Amino acid sequence: MCHNAKIALHEVIENRKIAKNMYLLSVKYAGLEKSRSGRFYMISPENSNNFLSRPISLFSESSEGNLTFYYLVKGSGTEALARLKVGEMALVQGPLGNSFSKTNGRVLLVAGGVGIAPFYSLIESFERQVSFDLLVGSKSAEGLEIIKEFSQLSEDFKERVSVATDDGSLGKKGFVTELVEEFLEKKQYDSVIVCGPMVMMKAVSEFCYKKGVHCVVSLEEAMACGVGACVGCSIKTPSKMKRVCKEGPIFDASEVFYE
Repeated sequence: MCHNAKIALHEVIENRKIAKNMYLLSVKYAGLEKSRSGRFYMISPENSNNFLSRPISLFSESSEGNLTFYYLVKGSGTEALARLKVGEMALVQGPLGNSFSKTNGRVLLVAGGVGIAPFYSLIESFERQVSFDLLVGSKSAEGLEIIKEFSQLSEDFKERVSVATDDGSLGKKGFVTELVEEFLEKKQYDSVIVCGPMVMMKAVSEFCYKKGVHCVVSLEEAMACGVGACVGCSIKTPSKMKRVCKEGPIFDASEVFYE
């Protein structure tokens, strides 16, 4: 690794399967700087010469500095992470990328699938005057098991979250974008923050544009280095090409969906 990347070996203290192919990985504090919501880390098992590190958003950070990540197993790299056992070591590089700006007023949070990962620490960072609604979409109810982890964030969390599933097994049957349309019609928001599949984020940004609501997106992009050296995660913006790992992963929606 290069470019003064912050790298440390962390002891695994939990690697819990919470649903099919979905895990919460927690590692013990190892002296890295404190993170902020929205940033990410490059993670791999110790001595994993056959696997590139995988970029994973921070889910939460404890008061002791222990880090927790929510990830979906979908390839050899994340399969290797899923095999990590308590007491083994993970190579963690970060925190990387930018973070969410301070949020004020009334906020609509929109997550698709594993895109819910950065919202735990974001909600945790909200000051009392911030009011939010969280909309979450998934293929099925199983993909929404992670929401149980959020219930400890506020006493009225259940009233703040609405869900949609493709198969109708929980919440509204259909896409989360349909919920977004409903909420933007019936409520006034100062901003909308979105993380999930690109097609979903594009649709939400278009709704926001029509309503005149500021929209921020957190991009999920394949990365090889995570520090801006390989430019493999670059996206086109109105001003220039920008690296998701360096200038992002958080962008104003107008930078990403401007055509």
